[in-house]
Order: sequence, then C-alpha cells, then structure tokens
Amino acid sequence: MKMRWVLTYKSDGRAKARLVVLGFQARNLVETQASSPTLSKLGKLILLTVVANNRWMLESADVASAFLQAIQDLEQEELFVQAPAELGAAFGGSGADDLTVLKLRRAFYGLCHAPRRWFETVSETLVKARWRQLQYDKCLSVLLDASGHLVGIAGCRVDDFILGGDDKSQVFLKAKDSLKRAFEWGKWDVSSFEFAGCFIQQKPDGTIFMDQKVYSEKWMEEIPLSPSRAAQPRAKATAQEISAIRGALGTLAWRANQVSPQFLADVGLMLSEVPVATIDLILRLNKIIREAKRTADQVLIFHPFALSWKDLAVITWADAAQNNRVNKGSTIGMLSCIAPHQILDGDRVPMNLVAWRSQKAPREVLGSNGSEVQAITIGEDLTFLVRSVWTEIHGISPVRGRQDELIRDNTIGALVMDSRGIYDAMTRNTSALHGLRSSRAGYELTIAVKQAMSAGTCLRCVAGTEQLADALTKGKAKKILLQLMGEQQMWRLVYDPAFTAGGKEARLMDINLRNSTSPITAFSCHGSTDTVIVDLVAKSLRDYVARCPPRKTLLSHACDALEGLLDKALDKASDVAGEGLDTLKDKLKRKLTSKVSLLSVDSEIDRLFSQPKQVMLYQETIQEEGVTDTISHAWQGMVNLLRTFSNLLPTAVDTLKDARSEVSKLSSNLDSIFSVFEEKGPHIFNTVADLWVTIWVIYFAFILPFCALTLYYGLWANGWFGGPKPIAQEAEPQGEQTLWGRLSLLCSKCCNCCSNFHDTELCFWSIIIFMQVIVLVTFLIAVVMAIFAGVKAMIVAGCGQVYVLEDPDVCESALTTLRTFLTKLDVGNSTIYSDEDIHGVCDENLLLTCEMVTAKFTKSTIATTVFSFLASIFSLQMLFDAATLHEQAVWRRKAAAKEGKED
Repeated sequence: MKMRWVLTYKSDGRAKARLVVLGFQARNLVETQASSPTLSKLGKLILLTVVANNRWMLESADVASAFLQAIQDLEQEELFVQAPAELGAAFGGSGADDLTVLKLRRAFYGLCHAPRRWFETVSETLVKARWRQLQYDKCLSVLLDASGHLVGIAGCRVDDFILGGDDKSQVFLKAKDSLKRAFEWGKWDVSSFEFAGCFIQQKPDGTIFMDQKVYSEKWMEEIPLSPSRAAQPRAKATAQEISAIRGALGTLAWRANQVSPQFLADVGLMLSEVPVATIDLILRLNKIIREAKRTADQVLIFHPFALSWKDLAVITWADAAQNNRVNKGSTIGMLSCIAPHQILDGDRVPMNLVAWRSQKAPREVLGSNGSEVQAITIGEDLTFLVRSVWTEIHGISPVRGRQDELIRDNTIGALVMDSRGIYDAMTRNTSALHGLRSSRAGYELTIAVKQAMSAGTCLRCVAGTEQLADALTKGKAKKILLQLMGEQQMWRLVYDPAFTAGGKEARLMDINLRNSTSPITAFSCHGSTDTVIVDLVAKSLRDYVARCPPRKTLLSHACDALEGLLDKALDKASDVAGEGLDTLKDKLKRKLTSKVSLLSVDSEIDRLFSQPKQVMLYQETIQEEGVTDTISHAWQGMVNLLRTFSNLLPTAVDTLKDARSEVSKLSSNLDSIFSVFEEKGPHIFNTVADLWVTIWVIYFAFILPFCALTLYYGLWANGWFGGPKPIAQEAEPQGEQTLWGRLSLLCSKCCNCCSNFHDTELCFWSIIIFMQVIVLVTFLIAVVMAIFAGVKAMIVAGCGQVYVLEDPDVCESALTTLRTFLTKLDVGNSTIYSDEDIHGVCDENLLLTCEMVTAKFTKSTIATTVFSFLASIFSLQMLFDAATLHEQAVWRRKAAAKEGKED
C-alpha cells in the first residue's frame, strides 16, 4: 500500500501534517470488520441530563493521534506500506526515494478498520477501569460504586470524550485518573467546550446550555438565486440547483436534529419535495435558513433537578398530520422529555429534551385515525426506549422477559396525544379492535395499548394547542415549540377533560374577542360597564400603527402599545383593589419594558399568583378595603383576558416576522438590481459607447467616399467633367528599368484603362463586383448595428424587474414601504407624495431609473436600426443608377462613333 501526506490548517491557523495509508489497497479489505459505533444523540442528551440532575462537573477531552494509540496487534495481517522518503529515512532508508517498504504492526490512519481497532482499545481501557458499557449504546459507559449507585458517566465519539461524575467519590476519581494515564491527550476542558459540532457550557449552578451558533454562522448559507430566476416560482429546478437544495437541507437537518427541533418538520417535508423540486422550494428553504441564522444563539437547556432518578418522569408527545406530503403521505412527530413527576399532577416544571423525531408515516392510511395510531405506537415505543436507557444508566441492566417489569417498577412514563377518538378507543372502548374500522390500525392500537399497560405508561390527552409534537408534523405549527424555548423549557401538562380540539379552541377564542359582551361582563365593577378592553386593544393598536416612528423596531412598538393598554386597564382596576394591584401593575410594566420576550406575560402572571406571599398581600388588601367578591371576579376576569391576549401575541409576532422576511426578500431583490446598475452599469455602458463610436466612424469613413465616387462617375458618364472620349490606339510603351518607373507606368496604365476603356464589358463588370463588395460591407455593418440594438432592447426590457415582477399590488406595496423610509421618490419631472401617485407610477412605469434607461436607449435603438438599413438601401440604389448611366454612356459613345464615320 502507498502512503500520502495530508496537509491542513487548524481553526487557530496552525499547520497540521498527517501521514495516511491508502487503505483501499489493502489485500484483506473485504475480510476485516470495519464498522465502528459513535455516541448516539439520545445517549449524549441523556448524559447531559444525568450530569445536570446530579450537578456534577462536565468535562471533555480529545485524544491526540487516537488511531496511533490503538493497542491491537496487526502483526498477523501481513500489511506492508511503501513509505515516503521522509519516513523511509527515519527507518534507515536512503531518504532519496519512496521505495522503502515497512510492515504495519498497529492501526494507522487510512486503514479501513483503524476506527474499529481504536474503539476496541477504548472499550478495553474503560472496562479495566471498572466502567460498564451500556447495551443500548456501546459508546456510553457508566461507573457504579460498590453499593450500585451511579457515580460517573462517559461517552465517546471517535477520539472525543465527554464525561461527568461525583468529585466526592473515590471510585470516580480513580477511574478518571486511570483514563487520563491510558492515553496521550491533546486537551482536557472543563465546563465550556465544543463537542460533536455543538458548543456546551455549564453554569456554576449546574445548568447546562448547548447551542450551534458557530456552526450556523459558518456553514448555513442560502442558495444563490438571481432575481429573474426567483420570479419563476413554478419553474423546475435544474440538476445543479437540486444538488444545492440537498446540501442546504443536510446542513439544516443537522442543526434541527441537534438543538432546534422546530425546524425538523420543515426539513422532512422539503426533502420529500426534492424529486419534484421547483424554484418555490428554494425560496422557502432560503426563508427557513434565514430564520435559522437569525436564531443561531438558540440553546437547549438541561436543568439541574437535584432529584432522585426515580422521581423523574419520561413524557412523550405524539402527533400526526394527514396527507401533508407531496405524495399524499402522512407525517408523524414525537418529542420526549425528562421532567419531575409533578408534571403529571399539572404543575409547571422545567423539562430536558432528550429525543425528537419527524418522519413519514410507515404505512399509508385512508383516514386521520390511521396516522394518529402510527404516531402513538411509535411514540409509546420511544417512551419505552428512553425509560429503558434511563434504568440501564442507573445500574439496572436489561433482563430478557422482565424488561417491562423493570421499567414499570423503577421509572415513570406518560404518552400524550390530542386525538379524542384514539384516546377514547385506548381507555374506554373494549370492543373488537377498540372500535376502529381499519383492521391494521385496530391491531396496531391493540398492541400499543398492551405494551403501554405492561410498562405502566400513563395516557394523557391535551388540547391541540398544547400538543408539542404538532410542531414536528407541520412547519407552520412551530409556534408552540418557540413558546417552550422562550419560557426556558418550562411547561405544564394540562389535562383537557372537554377534549377541546385546537382548531375549535382557536375559533372560540376569536369569537370571544370579537364579542364585546364577554370582556364588558368580565370587567364590570359594581354593575358598571365602562371598562371595555376590546375597544382599548383596538384603539391602542390603531394608535401604534399611526404613530410608528421610522427608527424604532416593531418589537418596541408592540411593547409600548401593550404597556399603554395595561396602564388603562389596571388603572381602572386599581381604583378598587388598592395597593395589591399597583404592585402587580408595576411588576408587569417592568417585565414588558425590559422587552425580553412578549411570550412571557402569561408565565409572569402565573408566577406572581403562585407565590403565597403575593396571594396573601392580594387577599389582605381586599379585606382591608372591604372589596366585595364581585371585584375579585372582575380582577380574575382581567387576568384571564390578559392571558388570552398573551396567547395571541405569538401569532402576531410570527406575522410580523413573516412580514419582515418578505420585506427583506423584496429589498434584497431591489438591492441586487440596483447594485448591478451601480457596479457594472457604468463600465459596460462606457465600453459599448466607445465601440459604438468606432463602428460609426469606420462606417462613414468608407461609405461616404464610395458614394461620392459613384456620384462622380454618374455625372461624368452623362458628359460632365469632359465626358467619355473615343478609344485611341496607343503605341506599346517601352519597358522601364527602374522601380519608380515601373510603378509610374503601372499607375498610368490603370488610369488610361479607366478613362479609355470604361465602356468595355471587362471594366463594367469590374466596377459592378467592386461596388458589390462595398454593399456587402455596408450590410455587415448594418447587422452589427442591429445586434447592438437588440442588446439595448434587452437592457430596456430588464428594467421591468424594478417593478417587482410586473405585479401592480406588489409594486404599490413596495413603493409604499419605501416611501416610509425615503423623503421622496422622483419619477421624472414629478415626485411621489400620495397613494394616487404610487398607483400611477406602478401602472405607467414612471420610476426615474426606468424612465431614464427607456428614454435614452429607445431613441438610440430606433435611430440606429432604421438609418443603418436606409443607408444600405440607398447605397444599393445608387449602384443600380450607376450601372444604368454606364449603359447609357456606352450607347451614346457608339452612336457618336457611328455618326463620325458617316461624316
């Protein structure tokens, strides 16, 4: 086998050289075991959960030249390499050539089974140090003390290690020291490091944050698309564009699978569209990439519960979307978290995300129940997997035939769904196949129910608006996951006894907001109905839009408007409730004016009213002031309405983000158009202008003298300037000996031929051919002029792109938006000041840029094309006239000669 040097530069600029073997040349290539495992995503996230829960110190290490430290012997494999000159000289070779042959005795970079040999070395080293490999993931190991308690956990991904343990345990300290001495380490970081493409940071309180900001900013890029191409959303994508789509989706999928589950549904659905990809897919993909880069600093949080591992529950949300793929397939989504078991009692608790999936349903179905059953079945299986891994990590190894019993006795699990029909079928219906019409779905649900009962998995049903897995089935539902992230992964598992569907709940909310009776009744104090919150909301929002300053962000406007609304509503309530409401009002205002998150209003209200001290202050205030129960109900109504309003804020925020992205996309198109005019326009126009002038100079330099000669010939043939003379017989001239004499003789003969033999046939056809050449050159010049005229016409047509795909509505919206940022827009000799002016500009294409380009180019194009062809036609006509005059001169000479003979 041959060897090669691989030269690279590290991120810090240091040069790195590595010698590798061309392993594909190995004679035992197909006989060796080359597969090598790596740490799974579930294993990594559960490791971080364990470390955070126990508040252990998180550490990471990197092995230097890992494959070269493998201890497995390759002596019996008889592998030989042809060493390069540098390596040959080190082993006693001449160093002048690459002919030194060496035998490999250990694993080397480039060998196909080198990763396998390294993994075997790591496994042996960890086992010797009393680490126990998990049966679920061979790259995840745990360390137990003599009593069977977990004191350490470690995971390896090729040559990168991540571990944590109890620093007070001698077992863990001894095992870690043994691991440090086993290999040569490149670095050993604590609390802050990069692992498997993610940046992980641990705070002093034990909380762990994981993000992919560096990855997102470095690798995630939009697919380049020209404005003309973007104007054709239904056009088929080319092979090159499809390749770019696959690359961009792969980059985005890694981010979605590691730290951003809200993008996973979009990635999966777009991957299903790749075989029939269009430009619209690229536009939507670029929009998702822009959103991902805007939220590059998003983090996953692993909370330090500081609870016994048996007091933590595994909660899985499962949902399905029917026929939302290109091929009419369904999408299923699952999200698993580990949280304190109080979440099952309705408490608001922190959660650690450990697994999420978004995939095509394995089986095509006719109705929504079929896809829901598949999601629930796979979700129950995922719950079983996480619970099994959780028990194995804490020292309970899997036992065949008893696994359900082990996880039922030691862990808590729940499966959450939002389908009332499936929930009833699983918990109430004892009919055949749980009453489902589809036999496949019925048997599948029967098995899922049996497995859930065997493992002790609780079943819960929530409203569609509380279903976290809904965001993993459709891209437009990512709002609920964004809300979860915005609330630092704090959540409440709310049981819905009425089984209210998400769509129905949204419609009811909209009806309540539109009906002013509900808020008036909820806020009526002492029979008064003067506090109408709906009117206040509408007025505040209208005022916000009208007073929108040009230099403030939309978020600040929304916060200001909401602050004003709270001022008006709480002022009326505080007149009755006293200081308790004033305190709450101030805290709410401080929360809003901080402008941290619009989605935290509900959580702040819950937090304030969940504190016993605050509730006591509120009750004492009511008792001191003698406020009746009516005021208490009124205040509770106001709190409920504020919560309803805060639930609407995510939708408003999403709408504003979509609007901003559309404006950004429009501005990028306009920027690309004007940047071309600004950067390339002057240079191109100057070059074309110079060439234009040169061609016209050459054209007139040739055509004008030839036309003048032809005109002179016509006049001379008619008797002007002496006219044609009879042919005189001249004596043969004597030969000249000098060069100058010969040239003079040649010139005189040519002149004599033109003057004395102009009416002969040879002279006639010579002139005709010569003039044909002139006409041909004239036509060639005209063709060149026409080509340049076409180029000009194309440029003029391209100016239409400034009008945003020729759509009047989009054009008016764009110009209206631009007018809010520019003092005026010039359109020729007038200026845009009103909506009527904008309407006229979009209908008649009066923007100054296009008006200038169109006016200048159109005139020159018409003049060049028309006059070029006219000049060619006139030249040809002059040639015909000259030939006619020539014939007349010939016959006139013949007649004169005949008359002379008769005389």
